[in-house]
Amino acid sequence: MNRKEFIDELKRKLDKLPYDEITNAISYYEEYFDEAGSENEQKAIEELGNVSNITSQILADFAIKQTEGTSYSPKKGLSAIWIIILAIFASPIAIPLAFAAVILIMSFLIVIFAILFAFGMVGFALTLAGVICTITSFVLLFQHFVTALFLIGFGLLLIGIGTLIIYITTTLSQLSFKWTINTIGKSILRRKENGK
Repeated sequence: MNRKEFIDELKRKLDKLPYDEITNAISYYEEYFDEAGSENEQKAIEELGNVSNITSQILADFAIKQTEGTSYSPKKGLSAIWIIILAIFASPIAIPLAFAAVILIMSFLIVIFAILFAFGMVGFALTLAGVICTITSFVLLFQHFVTALFLIGFGLLLIGIGTLIIYITTTLSQLSFKWTINTIGKSILRRKENGK
């Protein structure tokens, strides 16, 4: 963003204010840029910050100035309310959006880990069922030999499938956990670097 873009965006966001207020605000920021000089234009823009924040402050100041007038009229009161509403909507919505994004990411992670936990429990249940099936089939070994062999084979199959599911779930859980920690760590590092 350069000086012209900054001033144009400020004018556009202040278009609901009276002409005098817009002119005063624009001339203030024009003087600010003039004092900084063209070589320090980017530094001045960084110092000023977000245009939405500036707009919110100007609109809020105007609304306060409107309500502090000596005489009260319904038109002034409605105008002040309108300006306050504009200030609220002109303020950056980054905080609520960031909060929503964090909640969305946390929900996504909870769902992923819940699915992995459910698969792990399925694997555990299959393994346990296989162990129980195999142990109980030994009781039938001398009564119904063929049925007992079938149940031993089926029990071992359940143990194998359950163990495989537990192994895959454990591996995916570890990878998901590492990815989550790395992503959060990189995000924190980026914020620290941007904050400097």
